[in-house]
Amino acid sequence: MQLGTIHQCDHPTIVFLNNRSIVELDFVIHSFKRPTALFLKKGQYFKLLDGHLELFPLNEQIDLTKYRYLFSHLTGIGHVLFEEEKQFAPDLEESLANWRSMNPFNATELELALLFDTNDFFEQNLDPSLPVSEVLPQYRRLNQIASKHINHSLHQWKMHKLIVQAKYLLFFAGKSIQEVAYELRFKDPAYFGRFFKRITQQTPGEFLNSNEDRPSRYTLLDQLNELIESHFKSQHLIRFYADELNMTSKNLAEKIKRDYNLSIKQLISNRLYEEADKLKNLGFSVSDTAHMLGFREVSHFSAFRRKQSNTHFNKVL
Repeated sequence: MQLGTIHQCDHPTIVFLNNRSIVELDFVIHSFKRPTALFLKKGQYFKLLDGHLELFPLNEQIDLTKYRYLFSHLTGIGHVLFEEEKQFAPDLEESLANWRSMNPFNATELELALLFDTNDFFEQNLDPSLPVSEVLPQYRRLNQIASKHINHSLHQWKMHKLIVQAKYLLFFAGKSIQEVAYELRFKDPAYFGRFFKRITQQTPGEFLNSNEDRPSRYTLLDQLNELIESHFKSQHLIRFYADELNMTSKNLAEKIKRDYNLSIKQLISNRLYEEADKLKNLGFSVSDTAHMLGFREVSHFSAFRRKQSNTHFNKVL
């Protein structure tokens, strides 16, 4: 396998690293000084940065719950270390026995079961609006076990899972920042952006720009959507967004139209219309809504609403 190439698993896969190796997995770089077996679910990716490896794709029908200690990663990766270079055989029973003997979390069997049950729960319940203290039974005990054995509070653990899922959706699924925000149940894209930056020290757009392997055709639209989300209430003209992206208005409009078949003006209008509906449902007056959305005159806002309403009505028809 070529160094630096991303491989996304089509099946559950064992990756055997023959000796000293460096890999990127789930957007984190790991270094191994000994022969190591990694256990990846379908859809997970890895990138070999140094060393050599062998791939062992497994039957897709394999019962991963039986081997969840290998394939269900908590905050790190499922792996087994070996003392010296060897001919690796992808025997899951032997691998599981080796993993148990390593006891990487220094936990009892009961504590391990609780940790992996919690991990399964998080992967099925990532809604950021649900406090873990309210939805997890035995919250205090679980929080103590997690803090002791994986060095994460339950809240931190859930945030980690959310960020990894967000990165996968942005990077591999090609979804826009706005789509990811709503898919992960954040109340709005701006809140998702603040959350993402608080955890990673990058905005979603900066994350995408820092990963050159991502298909480039997604990058400009993500940058534009992020700018619109931050400024749509005060900036309604294409010129502002073009200046922010160091492009001319004509060049930006043509590129967005050519590459995505979208109108920048309509993107801005759609976001304004969506926010206007939200404010109306919250009980704000037309005058207040017009002012909050940056319209100089109420009449201009009313005309905008009529035009957008007709546009949306015609789309439905």
